[in-house]
Amino acid sequence: MVHSDSLNRLERSFKTLRNQATEGCQSLLDRILKRAWF
Repeated sequence: MVHSDSLNRLERSFKTLRNQATEGCQSLLDRILKRAWF
């Protein structure tokens, strides 16, 4: 049985990781699009 405290901490770290990944992907896409169009 996992403590809800550690579970919440794990979920929070997953969310931040996912947010960082999305931001990185978006900036990468922006760079690629700018290079492709300009």
